[in-house]
Amino acid sequence: MAAEVVLGVGSNVAPERQVPRALEALARLLAGLRVSPVYACPAVGYEGPEYWNLVCAGHTRLNLAELKHELVALERQSGRPADLPPGQPRTLDLDILLYQRNPSDPPPGNTTHAADVCAPHPDILTQAYILRPLADLMPDRSHPDTGKTFAEHWRASEKGLPMRVVPLPGDPACTGFGWTAGA
Repeated sequence: MAAEVVLGVGSNVAPERQVPRALEALARLLAGLRVSPVYACPAVGYEGPEYWNLVCAGHTRLNLAELKHELVALERQSGRPADLPPGQPRTLDLDILLYQRNPSDPPPGNTTHAADVCAPHPDILTQAYILRPLADLMPDRSHPDTGKTFAEHWRASEKGLPMRVVPLPGDPACTGFGWTAGA
């Protein structure tokens, strides 16, 4: 059975090239890839180039550990070193935000663990650069631990991080929703 997975995608090293390349690769890895708008915002926790962040969702037959392995491989292919310490610019940062085996089942409020992956990702509710695009892509989806929708969480959140929408190739309206692989 395929699992629904939601990923955070970020880059602050040539994001205008790295983000579309990552989405092309993710479209081959995940069936039915859906993409939020892309938001540009300052680096969080250190002084560095502006990040481009988005959220995407799709389906995979990979288990959580296998998916993490594939995402790390994509990060390495983008030029990200394996030993990159925190607080350094990133060519590509791919995080598993949500992983659910059967999306039609109500979430039991549990947390899924594999290797060094925890889903739901703990930063979903604390980082605007994750919550905003997640609320855009899945406004009516409930957080598996709180039961509140991502739109409700976004409306109640601190919105102090300046964010602006940036276009992707093939998406002149900057919605993300119209993006397709190969555009």
